[in-house]
Amino acid sequence: MSMNDSMSGYKKYKNKEGFTNQTLLDQLAKAEYSFGTPKMGKNAGKEAVVFEPLIGDFQVYAKAAPKKIEIGAVCVQNLGGTLLKSVFNSMVSEGGVGTEKAEADRDVEELADVMQRLLETGEISNSASDTELIGKMYMQQNFTWIGDALSVQNEDDEVEYKIKADVTGHKWSFLPGKDNPEMEVRRKVAALTPTYAIYVDGENRGSIKKKIKLVKPEINGEFDGKPLEIKGDMTGKSFTVKIDGKLIAAVDTVNRLGFDCYEMNVYSKDDYYVVPAFAAIIDNVLDLEDN
Repeated sequence: MSMNDSMSGYKKYKNKEGFTNQTLLDQLAKAEYSFGTPKMGKNAGKEAVVFEPLIGDFQVYAKAAPKKIEIGAVCVQNLGGTLLKSVFNSMVSEGGVGTEKAEADRDVEELADVMQRLLETGEISNSASDTELIGKMYMQQNFTWIGDALSVQNEDDEVEYKIKADVTGHKWSFLPGKDNPEMEVRRKVAALTPTYAIYVDGENRGSIKKKIKLVKPEINGEFDGKPLEIKGDMTGKSFTVKIDGKLIAAVDTVNRLGFDCYEMNVYSKDDYYVVPAFAAIIDNVLDLEDN
């Protein structure tokens, strides 16, 4: 159904049902959203369904034309100031506009799930509307260092895990600093594309493999017998983790205390402990791509 799925924060669909902006609003208003409420407004000077409140400087929108429907997130505040702030934040801050853009892109993904269901089945529903942040964790990037363990810390700077890589660079041990289970991430040596297994207390619980894609990083597999999907933006700085279609975590790149870190926003209490393993796999996939 989607015509263009390659751009972060933007999607385009064929308007086979002949939706107008008003009829599109009538349908979208039947669902609840974790990020705002739809209303009639303007996008680039033209009528569109817009969501309030803004996500920092960004607005999520849906716009119907005779042949296509577009959804996306656009900067609607001071563009020059926003870009300048974005450059500054990329060097010295802990998130800022970069985080706002990542959040807006994830909200577009949530809206895309609703839109896809509407266009394919004529039904409106949103399983992500009750998404609630459980907690945050932080992990320094380039965790594959051999020797001293890197730590995963929560918002209170308590150590959730120490991570140590073995000398082969294909296995990483997660040693719990709190009431978490022990974990291991193992990368298959002779795989055509990066392939990983997650072990929890010695039990193989998940199998994950990077898909070959030219634009956006995508990692698929299963965890506890349920489909797992990890999708990233084109910059490789923002990822969503879904298990069985439910948002489990969002992993963003931030600067914290002078270090480039992964900020893990966790939305599932049951899966809180395993999110660092997903972030470690993301880090290794990006590291392999860079090399």
